[in-house]
Amino acid sequence: MIQLHHSHTGIYIKEKIINILQDYDIELDQIFSITSDNGKNMIKAIEILNDETEESQESQESLLDDEKTEDDLMEKLEMKLLSQRDLNDLVPDLELT
Repeated sequence: MIQLHHSHTGIYIKEKIINILQDYDIELDQIFSITSDNGKNMIKAIEILNDETEESQESQESLLDDEKTEDDLMEKLEMKLLSQRDLNDLVPDLELT
């Protein structure tokens, strides 16, 4: 149990929840369920936590998409370089102007 020393707003409760999770090395994406009373401050705290989790997941997905795009570009570049080498091997005496 912890004591809350400030006004019990949704933001303050969310910050306290985050602090407790950090104390136990628990990430937000490891939380699947939260049980609380139906107080507006608790509902707001949980909504904020959900929003932050969704933003974090979207950010991670964006990073994965960027990595995939970079990998695709590198693969295309490698294929192009290989094609040029193959062409040079087939026609070694040809001078391109």
